[in-house]
This record gives sequence, C-alpha cells and structure tokens, in this order.
Amino acid sequence: MSRVRLLSRIRRGRPARLALRLLITAAVAAIAVAAAGAQPATPALITGAVTWLLLTARHDLAPPH
Repeated sequence: MSRVRLLSRIRRGRPARLALRLLITAAVAAIAVAAAGAQPATPALITGAVTWLLLTARHDLAPPH
C-alpha cells in the first residue's frame, strides 16, 4: 500500500480513535518495560500490545477505494 493511500485512509477514517489506540499501545509498552524491566516477558508484552493495535486499528481506517 502506498504512503499516500494509507494517509488518505487515515484522514477519511477515524483519526482520533486511531491516535487513541496508538497512545494506549505506547502506554502499555511503557508500563510493561517499567514493571517487568529487562526480563524475557517484556518483548512478549510489547508484542501483545502491538498485535492488539494491528488487529483493531483497521476498523478505524476508511475502506480502500
């Protein structure tokens, strides 16, 4: 997908909800690092947060044309 097309889908979709999802993901990742430190579980927690973002963010994008 081209960059222009992605930006268009974001702009026509729900950009505020998408931004909120990004903030939640960043907060969960920061909390995981603060709580677990440099443990093997830290990358797994961050991966879980990013996976949640990828699976739910598509609903905040406008349908492709």
